[in-house]
Amino acid sequence: GPKASVADWPLVGDKLYEVWTLFATNLEQAIQTFMPQIKSALTSLLGMVGGVLGSLLLSILSLAIAAGFMTYSESLASGLQTIAIRTAGENAKSWTTLIAATIKSVLLGVVGVAAIQALLIGAGFFVFGVPAAGLLTL
Repeated sequence: GPKASVADWPLVGDKLYEVWTLFATNLEQAIQTFMPQIKSALTSLLGMVGGVLGSLLLSILSLAIAAGFMTYSESLASGLQTIAIRTAGENAKSWTTLIAATIKSVLLGVVGVAAIQALLIGAGFFVFGVPAAGLLTL
């Protein structure tokens, strides 16, 4: 159990000592007593984990879409240019060229900035000795 000095801590000492002692001496009773709080904490934790995994999957999907656009940018641009020329005339050619170059530059910028940020955060993780730094950097 806890040391008796825990009870002397300001504000929370008495209650913390009482709860800690209960968990140390009668785990089953402690779990029954605090089941609503435990369920609430687990629900919150699972929600956070789900949110992080969802964000991770969306990031991977976004990178895959960006990679597809970058890989097939020339053929996409020529196909869109053909459609634009048929609908808007010869002036559309210069506009579609400009639009394609803008989109490609934005995609390169977004992916480039993300790569730089990942490298910097990974370096920070390693410097401060964060466990699983390589995995977290991904």
